Amino acid sequence: MQSSITLGFLSHGRPVQPNRQLNQTNDHPGIEDSVDLTDLIAVVTATYLAVEGDFTAAGAAILPTLKKTYAGKDVIATKSSHETFAEGGKLIVNGKTTVADELRVVFRAESDDDLTESFGTVAQSATVPGQQVRDIGERKSTHLYVRRFAIPLTTIVPGDYVFTFGSGDDGFFFDVGVSSILTVSIARVGHGPRVISNHSGQLVAPLAE
Repeated sequence: MQSSITLGFLSHGRPVQPNRQLNQTNDHPGIEDSVDLTDLIAVVTATYLAVEGDFTAAGAAILPTLKKTYAGKDVIATKSSHETFAEGGKLIVNGKTTVADELRVVFRAESDDDLTESFGTVAQSATVPGQQVRDIGERKSTHLYVRRFAIPLTTIVPGDYVFTFGSGDDGFFFDVGVSSILTVSIARVGHGPRVISNHSGQLVAPLAE
């Protein structure tokens, strides 16, 4: 089973720098790479408690989803990451300043075996439309799950946003689950690092799937 989170910076729907991949898992994880359901719940709960703001209710609300997704899995692989970006969407790409108006967050899980439960959520304190993360849908098939969110970088409220994704499969020999957690911090200008990118190479197409 494979999974990853892709970050894509867009301006008016077009990429302004190459996409980045985070939290990659490849093939069937070995026992040394895995956690059990109790450990996974502890990791997720600790993540929600560590971020800025009151995410206690959100952390509690996701527990039934975790239990449903990973019940009976022989192996659960988990990956976590934390990315910080300045408010306003200003980027320096190859020495030139540009502004990205959207950061797209895309989770993808696929397996040669049939997928079972899959999910994607975001916990956020922002409540005003246009100033919060938007859910832009999911795509499911027997062997593929894709979930997409969009962060409006020019209007998003500074703070922490916790994305939690997961999936599992029904394997011939053993059942695998994958968990992927991404915390995105939007820092007020003057209070956090500016995003600097010197990536080179071909810009890829926007994350439409």
